[in-house]
Amino acid sequence: MPDFQDTIEKLLLADTGDLVELAKIAKKDPKTFYIDADFKRCDLSDQSLAQLDTRYANVSRAKLSTMEKNLWEVRKRVQTHLEHENWEEYANSSVALAAILKVFWNRTRGANATFYFEEIVTLYRDALTVYIEAKQPVRWAKTQNNLGNVLKDQARRSQSPKSSALFQEAVQAYRDALTVRTKAEHLLDWATTQNNLGNALSNQALRSQGPKSTALFQEAIQIYRDALTVYTKTEHPVDWAKTQNNLAAALSDQALRSQGPESTALLKEAIQAYRDALAVSTKAEHPVDWATTQNNLAISLANQALRSRGPERAALFQEAVQTYRDALTVRTKNEHPVRWAMTQNNLAAALKNQALRSQGSERAYLFQEAVQAYRDALTVRTKAEHPVDWAMTKENLAILELDRAQHEGGQDPRPHLKAALAYVEEALTVYDPVHMTYDYGTATRLRDDILEALSD
Repeated sequence: MPDFQDTIEKLLLADTGDLVELAKIAKKDPKTFYIDADFKRCDLSDQSLAQLDTRYANVSRAKLSTMEKNLWEVRKRVQTHLEHENWEEYANSSVALAAILKVFWNRTRGANATFYFEEIVTLYRDALTVYIEAKQPVRWAKTQNNLGNVLKDQARRSQSPKSSALFQEAVQAYRDALTVRTKAEHLLDWATTQNNLGNALSNQALRSQGPKSTALFQEAIQIYRDALTVYTKTEHPVDWAKTQNNLAAALSDQALRSQGPESTALLKEAIQAYRDALAVSTKAEHPVDWATTQNNLAISLANQALRSRGPERAALFQEAVQTYRDALTVRTKNEHPVRWAMTQNNLAAALKNQALRSQGSERAYLFQEAVQAYRDALTVRTKAEHPVDWAMTKENLAILELDRAQHEGGQDPRPHLKAALAYVEEALTVYDPVHMTYDYGTATRLRDDILEALSD
């Protein structure tokens, strides 16, 4: 697939409508990238392209409209080349069609998404029967890498055991690509595929247990470190920052599955990697990436605080809370409602843990702040639109109210216990005992603890 098509695919899949950011993704000068562009179908309300003040530009509608037209044209080409046995053009058109379908797949859920996924995988695998490794190694490796990306993303959407099988297929596709994309001959492509392989292994580790999980995390961490020998801060700052972020996430996840000094050391490394990423992913130039990294940094700071004592613990909790609040300056409810709600939920958890380690009026204040943050999250995490997240947030509120009943001295605990019971019973209306066994069991045990406390 030509490099131009790669650029178009990146723009179409970009999680932004900011014209400046889109130009940067295309590695073009924003001042010249849009010359002669047709914006008739784009919503550029109150924008001044001369000043490039494009923070609220929304070009997604125009992008999808163009894709819909191209979709049917490319489908016809694929069928024509198949009928005439023009295998080279058939493979090229199949890969191009897969790239277009990925745009719709990424914006779809449910049965339609499964249909897109299955067609995309079939198209890539058909192309691989033409792009034979011995004859067209570069195209073959590129298609293997793209196939791995699709399998990995579908695995993230799936549940075990299907998820595990898809991750395993993705890992194999990346390993196959790396037989051609070697560091010696294809330096940047090697680093890209290494990073992708690290992501797949990290996700596989999250869905594994015991020694297998540890081994997968260790391999992923080493792969990220290897990629960073190519993605240097000086020559490839954006890719360097993204890989630092991925490394930090793997270190943090491994820390949560470790104990004692090992866990503390891993979290320390994760925190440093997130801080390193923020040296490039600044709020001014990469606000969305900056906010994501701030959120992840705050999670690691809060986890490190749980493993610390005294003044260090208090300082870590304070920094975690402030870091979440910083992230919320970009993850606003209007522009990023789902991420805003997730960050509010995380903020509430940090405030609650901070409250449990405080005393008197400060504890009461922090508990109330946590309650408010959870309630704010529920304005987006509604039962109708996000039932599982709604139930999880309700359960979090139940735990918080139980903590208040047990730790706010000098007050009648029963109002908090009754509130906790109401919250957990709401969560249980979503947790299916058959398909959500773990969540149902946890919430049921929580309800039993609350009922026991009420009976005392």
